[in-house]
Amino acid sequence: MDVIIFKRHCHYALIALVLINCVNLSAQEECLQTTSCSCETGTEILDLQPLSSGANPRFTVTGNYVYTYEPCVGITGGCGDEVTDVAVCQKSKQVPPAPPFVVGFQSKAKFIIDTEKNQWNLTYKNNKLTPVRTTRVMLTCVDSIEGELRIISEDKPEGEYMFELRSKYACRILITLSEGVSTGTILLIIFFVLVFCYLVGGMLFLRFVKGARGMEMMPNSEFWTDLPAAVRDGTVFVFKGFKADNTYEKI
Repeated sequence: MDVIIFKRHCHYALIALVLINCVNLSAQEECLQTTSCSCETGTEILDLQPLSSGANPRFTVTGNYVYTYEPCVGITGGCGDEVTDVAVCQKSKQVPPAPPFVVGFQSKAKFIIDTEKNQWNLTYKNNKLTPVRTTRVMLTCVDSIEGELRIISEDKPEGEYMFELRSKYACRILITLSEGVSTGTILLIIFFVLVFCYLVGGMLFLRFVKGARGMEMMPNSEFWTDLPAAVRDGTVFVFKGFKADNTYEKI
């Protein structure tokens, strides 16, 4: 009897976990990267391309080192031994200067969205060095600024660098219907069409083939009737650490 109860709780727990995971996935925002400096979700677009229309490199900032940064294309003239694909270059302030080296390549650019803080970041890597260099650029929307780069941290921890890019081009643009239907919208349409076919097709089959009437026409009516209680029991079972309740009466 205890084995049967445990198996039933495991079944309910699986349903609860699937539903919880679906809720978590819906809260996450997926970003489709279209270029090294542009990205779009189902509802928003961020494009830094206008920042590459002027001088190259677009930004130069000074801290413990001198950094040059180009958001969208390789820095003209490269950086040290790297001639192309350079996004962020670190140069020494020493005299005579030490050789510069790359702290981020364009081909390694990746958008990362922190949904909790509503913060978009653009990261770059250089896997050719040890330790691997990682540069993170925080994208801050400021409508009144064309483009401004500042250093937040250098080589802390070792091999990691953080900058903040404040610009009107770091502001996300809402996607309008005229720009096409997003992937998320298409998936929702497919989902509701399948649900409609399932309900209507199932009801017609049960009515005219099985002769069902009333609530009996609902496809898998027993499953849907038991589902709320099953999810509730499964959720309780999960939060109890998959331990079955021993208070059931023994037969």
